[in-house]
Amino acid sequence: MNKNNIVIDYPENVRYIINKLANAGFDAYIVGGCVRDSIMRREIHDWDITTNALPDEVENCFKNFNLILSGKKHGTVAVVIEGQVYEITTFRCDGTYLDNRHPQKVEFTCALEEDLKRRDFTVNAMAYSEKKGLIDPFDGGKDIANGVIRCVGEPEKRFTEDALRIMRALRFSAVFGFKIDEATSDAILKLSGLLLNISVERIVTEFNQIICSQQPSTILDKYRSVFYRFIPELKPLYGFEQHNRHHDKDVWKHTLCALDIVECDLEERMAVLFHDICKPQTFYIDSYGVGHFTNHAVLGEATVAEILTRLKYPNKFIKTVRELVKYHESLRDIRPTNLIRIAQQIGLPNMDKLLEVNRSDILAQSDFMRDEKMRKYYEKKAIIEELKNNKSCITLKDMALNGKDIMDLGIENGILIGQILQTLLNEIIEKRLDNKKDDLIEFVKDNYTNPSVNAHSQ
Repeated sequence: MNKNNIVIDYPENVRYIINKLANAGFDAYIVGGCVRDSIMRREIHDWDITTNALPDEVENCFKNFNLILSGKKHGTVAVVIEGQVYEITTFRCDGTYLDNRHPQKVEFTCALEEDLKRRDFTVNAMAYSEKKGLIDPFDGGKDIANGVIRCVGEPEKRFTEDALRIMRALRFSAVFGFKIDEATSDAILKLSGLLLNISVERIVTEFNQIICSQQPSTILDKYRSVFYRFIPELKPLYGFEQHNRHHDKDVWKHTLCALDIVECDLEERMAVLFHDICKPQTFYIDSYGVGHFTNHAVLGEATVAEILTRLKYPNKFIKTVRELVKYHESLRDIRPTNLIRIAQQIGLPNMDKLLEVNRSDILAQSDFMRDEKMRKYYEKKAIIEELKNNKSCITLKDMALNGKDIMDLGIENGILIGQILQTLLNEIIEKRLDNKKDDLIEFVKDNYTNPSVNAHSQ
């Protein structure tokens, strides 16, 4: 890549900020991710600006604007223009890192290259201005062209300074489809234990993007020892042979294959990652030498709940994922009544997610009976679509009759009312009753309003 040919067209507000600083006698550039993404022609969410102006000078320069000064002591003044926030940060050098995350102090410098060399990876250590063009002292542009993630300077030093950079390297590699430079890769594997010093919230933010990349299996497999640091439950899956003709891969390889197949939805991806998490502890071989995993899905629900709770995922997210894990085996029974029972537990909208987990699971298995499995998959999908399109009665709230209606028939025992409602729902699901109010009332009258029934219920 010829640095001299790089032209980046940035928004008018960014141009205004850079020109205003320049007119006040300062140098200013766009820097970091926005430069990288501009070169890669990716969507840009934030335009960061770096300058040799000190924070007080930046504040004075934009004194007539709404400013956010919470980061001023670290060199950052945020300017709000037309509702958009633009961060302006003074060239700086980081002091000694004491906690593998934050520098003990920040020092300002007049040299742009000093600022760039403290950054994590070469692809993020570039700056640009229309006046001076691309400033790329560490060949980040070349690494973009070659598809490489490489640390600025010595990798071990970069990761020791800030261990979260380990996860960032894996995330950039996964999201961009870049390989990781050998020295950088070696340092990641050597220093992954430093992640124990990083908050799980920060780790999870990076992990989610890795899981939702186009082909997460590559990073998860090559750097599995890194992921074991915060999800040790994955380790037993590696190399665990299944001894079953439905599977031509060990549990780990099957999981990775399914993960690459399933749609890019975080709940679905996470459910697939953990859908067989308890296969190793439930495994046994029968007298014919065939492997079985009794109740692995049910036990997996509890395990995935423990993992995601430890990693501080939201409760709603945990609930959905654990349900997808619990019921992923239950779809073998394709009867409409079974599918309705599952929908009652997880909600009809989540049935689409469960079906997608099921599809990826099937396609990651051996080709034994695959056509038959996929035929049944499409049958299940059609049934679920019909249930949604017809607004079928799945839960008590979908019924045309409610508890008050039953009380109006003279039945006042609360326990009995609950039993009647559940009976009516079962009759509708089994298609022995239509979900019509008059029909339901007649059923209640015929079965529950004669004197002997009421006397007994009281």
